[in-house]
Amino acid sequence: MIYRGPNTAHGRGTPSTIPAWRSAMAANTWAEIPGNTLADIDPAASATYNPNYPSTAPWAGTGGQIIVSRGWNSTVFDRATDTLWIPLAGGHTDYAGNEPYKICLRSETPNWSMIRPPSGAVGNTITLNDGQEATGLYSDGRLRSVHSYTNNAYVDGLGPVITRTNAHFSSAVGRIQKVYAINETTGEASVLSDYTALSYPDPVGSSDAGGCYDPSRGVIWHIGSATARMLKTVVATGVTTAVGEYNNLTQGDGSCMIYVSTHDVIMVSSSVSPYFRVFDPVTELWTSPTISGSYSAGLNNNYPGMDWCPDLGKMLMWNNASATTEITTLTPGANPRTDAWTTGILTVSGANAVTPPARPSGRTHKRFGYSTNLKGCYLFQSNATPIYFFATE
Repeated sequence: MIYRGPNTAHGRGTPSTIPAWRSAMAANTWAEIPGNTLADIDPAASATYNPNYPSTAPWAGTGGQIIVSRGWNSTVFDRATDTLWIPLAGGHTDYAGNEPYKICLRSETPNWSMIRPPSGAVGNTITLNDGQEATGLYSDGRLRSVHSYTNNAYVDGLGPVITRTNAHFSSAVGRIQKVYAINETTGEASVLSDYTALSYPDPVGSSDAGGCYDPSRGVIWHIGSATARMLKTVVATGVTTAVGEYNNLTQGDGSCMIYVSTHDVIMVSSSVSPYFRVFDPVTELWTSPTISGSYSAGLNNNYPGMDWCPDLGKMLMWNNASATTEITTLTPGANPRTDAWTTGILTVSGANAVTPPARPSGRTHKRFGYSTNLKGCYLFQSNATPIYFFATE
């Protein structure tokens, strides 16, 4: 087993021991990470949680638990411990469950766990479709399920954060302009920042854009879709302000924001041309650098999962309907704000024995990302399948 020494990034001090499943992988190959699936711990399938068992759970909505890994929902990743979180998902009539999940990819056998049961479970059998969507809460005081898009982020030393909510179960009513922090032990949410006083078009009406954490400044950057300004939440003070110019650079529902630590910029994808923009947190200006070259033939670049890989100096992207083993790269020029970013595709070994299935919906969002400890990319496709992993070395 490989040991890389202590991981002291962000003061976490977590040893970065590489598990056997990762050590066994050859470079440039895919594998299925061992362990359970999210469906294995579906609370609807257990009499411990489902008051209607074996009938339909009160939080099932029209889709059930699979909705948290489909369409409009995303994850956040704790890079220091290699833990993938689903802090809140569901939304609209699709799914009413508000239970948080996590899985530590660095484990020898990574297994999903549910931090607490959903509202409406045994011992808390409240009415979920209660017409109170505008409050953003169920009657037990917990957050209503939502489409998470890519709004959420992981903040070092704090945990998962939710930057805004709408698309509440069971309608589109309501927009909550608050940043919530999720307690990693209890799964309960508390308000980190209330920016209700910021009026349109600063936060804008839609929640379907993105957010990311900037550890160099201790800041959460987040923005709504359509015409808006970037929002800046200082973690230490809980103060949110709107910065930069108004624009509609994140028009649509496919935005993904990634802090590029190597260059101190934020790369933002969008579902409208030219698809990629750069935000400079120093000048608070937006630019639209040229993208040079061709993407993987299987990539839908409207709604990609993407993450910065400091080891390769590239942005990695996956949202593939075909050629599912291929990961598209974007390499910035000397000045990533203005110079062209060049596309490429990571090499896949001819010995590769695992082929990830095609994306289950048109959007991967943040269900794809890069681990600096494990040296590779994770891909969370579905609640019923394993997590897939690509070894970059």
